[in-house]
Amino acid sequence: MTATIKSSASTPELEFPSHFDQSPLYRSGDSIAAIFEAQVRQNPQRSAIQTSRVSLTYEQLNRAANRVARTIAEQSRDQRPLAILLEHDSPAIVALLGALKAAKIFVLLDPVLPAARMAQIVNDSGAQLIVTNDRCENIAAPLATPAGTPINLDHLSETVSDENLERAVDPDSAAYILYTSGSTGVPKGVMRTHRNDLHNIRHHTKTLGFNAADRMTLLGSYSTGQGIQDVFDALLNGATLLPRDLKAEGFADLADWLAREKITVYHSAATLFRRFTRELDERQVLADLRVIRLGSEAVSWKDVAAYNAHFADSCLLSCELSCSEANTISQWLIDKRTAVGTTVPVGYALTDKEILIVDEAGLPMAPGESGEIAVRSRYLSPGYWNRPDLTAQAFSIGGDGATRVYRSGDLGRLSADGCLEHLGRKDSRVKIRGYRVECREVELALLNLDAVDQAFVTAGQDQQGETDLIAYVVGHRGSNLTVSQLRTELGRQLPN
Repeated sequence: MTATIKSSASTPELEFPSHFDQSPLYRSGDSIAAIFEAQVRQNPQRSAIQTSRVSLTYEQLNRAANRVARTIAEQSRDQRPLAILLEHDSPAIVALLGALKAAKIFVLLDPVLPAARMAQIVNDSGAQLIVTNDRCENIAAPLATPAGTPINLDHLSETVSDENLERAVDPDSAAYILYTSGSTGVPKGVMRTHRNDLHNIRHHTKTLGFNAADRMTLLGSYSTGQGIQDVFDALLNGATLLPRDLKAEGFADLADWLAREKITVYHSAATLFRRFTRELDERQVLADLRVIRLGSEAVSWKDVAAYNAHFADSCLLSCELSCSEANTISQWLIDKRTAVGTTVPVGYALTDKEILIVDEAGLPMAPGESGEIAVRSRYLSPGYWNRPDLTAQAFSIGGDGATRVYRSGDLGRLSADGCLEHLGRKDSRVKIRGYRVECREVELALLNLDAVDQAFVTAGQDQQGETDLIAYVVGHRGSNLTVSQLRTELGRQLPN
């Protein structure tokens, strides 16, 4: 089941087989767990997860998750969340599926997080159980007092059944909580529902043609929005998920791994993509990749150039803007015939989502004017866990009573045809000598220079206490950057 490009405008138009909607993913009113179980019935012996240590079919994964679900159901009989603390490997996926099957809200903890951060998340969420294993038990132990006795996946009772629980779940209920940085220094939990996640997965499945023949990467931490969406994109489509722990296995042979495993769908932040494509031989082409998804940060014209150089003509590049509160907001599909300038837009609004550019008062602005990016949809997060005050600040009723509006805190501008350009965070706007300056604009100007690989711009103070701009720059390997050269080049693009 593959998508074919009919035309190559600014966004390629995709045509899908007539039987595409027969996938279990398109059963209305279901929960994430119910659709996964439908995929198990349809593809029991297909490979579900493949890592350097283990390979699981859909049936094996389902039975393992059922044992976890029954253990959770036995030890937790209320509606309080549970925490999952596991390494970047198959046990984490078994655990989160088990939590969903047990109709529990879960909170994901990455073992690399500082202990104080994990304690904050456990305390804020009110988690009463922690699911872990032998490899992470020492990290979980200090958190166990408020959260109760941990469930160790390596020591589940052999008498626990591996049959489905058949628990009904309201699609509008919360499935999990993602914790993000808070402006007060305390992490805040964003609730994600079954219905909203399924809406997001269905959109990407249609636009990118996800199917059971795909082999998909899991490179980002499963405790992030990007990582957990990769899990669901694969397992709700009958595809094979291939987690790779970059912290442990490194970047050196990432391209070889992609080729050896015949990966078809790659997803990462733009920085990681940039890092591994720099290691490719000039003539090296990764022929099996048919979709490259880049998000989490701005995509530059250099990334598009790397895509053009190293991937097959049939491969699509998807540039996306997303956030925990609204999931994917916009998407721009690029093929080898797409004309791209020095600024790569983040594309057009997803189905059933409307992008607005608003001023400080929340009023819509005209195309071409820069302002705060807001999203109007019925597929937004219900809000922040146990923080109605923060929810009221960020979300409002959308006018018709059925939709809501989320103000993202990001800056952008819309073209006349609705294409979105991302201009960085709202709080990156500073005033220098009375002039308003967007730090992101200066970053983009630096990134457009051939010698510059990465750049970050922020405000600081000079010796006289006046506000000034500071740029942190990483050059390409072999480049000889000097401050005077950078100032000269920036002077050609930016006001003094």
